[in-house]
Amino acid sequence: MVILGDGRFVLICVKGASLLSITPAADAVSSMPVLRWYQKLFYCCGCIPLNLCGSMWFTLLLVFFQDVLHIAEKHAGYLLMWGQVVNAICAPLIGYESDRINGCCGLPKRISWHLLGRFF
Repeated sequence: MVILGDGRFVLICVKGASLLSITPAADAVSSMPVLRWYQKLFYCCGCIPLNLCGSMWFTLLLVFFQDVLHIAEKHAGYLLMWGQVVNAICAPLIGYESDRINGCCGLPKRISWHLLGRFF
């Protein structure tokens, strides 16, 4: 067993096993705030409208590609898949950069990134 940690998370690798476990380190767990049951419920429910909207968006976009633009089903599927691949690559990179870089023009850093995303 190999245990690697950076102070916040501990990666446990068991030799010969296919299980990797990433668990919060003990000192990080003790400093985490305790959420009440209704706060956990609200965190769970917050993602439902986003996923429903995304599902509808991709469904309508697929119909648009096939019926309006006359793109073959296979190619329309590839377009949607590549959009998801680019999103999977860019989302963590943008999250890292938004944590690292301070805001611009005297604005807080999160608002700066929201405004940048709004216009580009």
